Amino acid sequence: NGERKVKATTRSVATMGDLLLKGYCMLAESCPDCMVPLMRNPEGTRDTCVQCGREFDCLAENGTELAVEEEEHRDETENSVPAIEKHVADA
Repeated sequence: NGERKVKATTRSVATMGDLLLKGYCMLAESCPDCMVPLMRNPEGTRDTCVQCGREFDCLAENGTELAVEEEEHRDETENSVPAIEKHVADA
């Protein structure tokens, strides 16, 4: 389990680096589930956790969570980083 956690963390850090190069901002706020810093998209409209895939509407006053497709959430058994990787690949 420890090795799997290290791989997931390494993958999340690599994804954060790619997103920073694409104009995303790393925030001081962390995901309430993963405690990983949230990343804000270049448009400034959505904050995303690269670890679990939760997305938050950063324009909402209370940072309400957005409804996201089930497939965008990380599947614990596959140890994959969520749909944020699609943003990295597409940009």
